[in-house]
Amino acid sequence: MEHLTAYVFTTKGIVYHKQPILRVIYDNDGDWQFLSRNDTLDIKDAILVSLDEILQIDNSLFNVVFSLNKGEIAFRVSIGSQWVINKCTS
Repeated sequence: MEHLTAYVFTTKGIVYHKQPILRVIYDNDGDWQFLSRNDTLDIKDAILVSLDEILQIDNSLFNVVFSLNKGEIAFRVSIGSQWVINKCTS
């Protein structure tokens, strides 16, 4: 599936330290960000991985990834919580 070969932005904490993914941003430019807290992606902590790798880290993301449209954000309070989808504010 071509969609899974996309590259996405995430943090070293998620990839190397298994921090939970609590925010997913699919911005208007078509870029993806997978974050663990409500902060912004800091360039010194940023890492580029495939969408497939993110789904292997947390396979519960599969439904939310395919539910988001460009310009939307999904967030949850903790792993296992319900995802909430809104329009991006920036």
